[in-house]
Amino acid sequence: MRSASTGRSHSLGCAVGAAIAIHFAARLPERTAALIAMSPATGLAGERRAAGLEWADAVERDGMRSVVEASLAASYPPVLRGDEARFRAFRARWLGNDPSSFAAISRMLADTEMDGDFARIRCPTLVIAGTHDRLRPPEAVEPIARAIPGARWRVIETGHFMAVQTPQPVADAITAFLAEIGCWGDSLVSPGLRPSSMPYPDRHPHISRAARSHQTKRESSAALFLSSANANNEFSPIGRCIKDV
Repeated sequence: MRSASTGRSHSLGCAVGAAIAIHFAARLPERTAALIAMSPATGLAGERRAAGLEWADAVERDGMRSVVEASLAASYPPVLRGDEARFRAFRARWLGNDPSSFAAISRMLADTEMDGDFARIRCPTLVIAGTHDRLRPPEAVEPIARAIPGARWRVIETGHFMAVQTPQPVADAITAFLAEIGCWGDSLVSPGLRPSSMPYPDRHPHISRAARSHQTKRESSAALFLSSANANNEFSPIGRCIKDV
């Protein structure tokens, strides 16, 4: 970002990705215009650390198939599996994880402590939790929202992998937040996911004609993407934001 001179970012992530976005916002406030954290995985509570380490050992020893059913029961429960093709695609991709890498992430979470980062965040922030997320339930996520100064707090009917499981409600929550803080770009939402109430960016005062004309050139470095599964494309972006700041 420094070398590309892209200005400030609107950072978004889910689970460990949300933790990375939080850490970025805390450490580089001058580079962060807004933060969206979905089911942030910012460590493991003390009583869960031993179980997390045991889980990592089991994955590394026995492979992803040994834990797939238990893991997805907590993160992608049956109530969210109405789109069977979407769930099957996600399950297949999840099974493709490298067991050693997956175990390393679990051990990293057991050793992560981010409480000091929350109070350092100064940008507009939205924290989202899912009612069906048993990995990071709302009661575990809400304290993070309370610890971030001025953070907005939303709970929606979804699970841990919310951008995949319920892309429309997630898109609605994100676009409402970005509209509230006065930010959206030409491709904020992928086709079919733009809320009907959302004005198009050529009518938005914060998006200049020059910025729109240079968007294609700048978006790879200036935009952060939220990926979700749909019937045609497993990784279609449903959110991006370009704004001159």
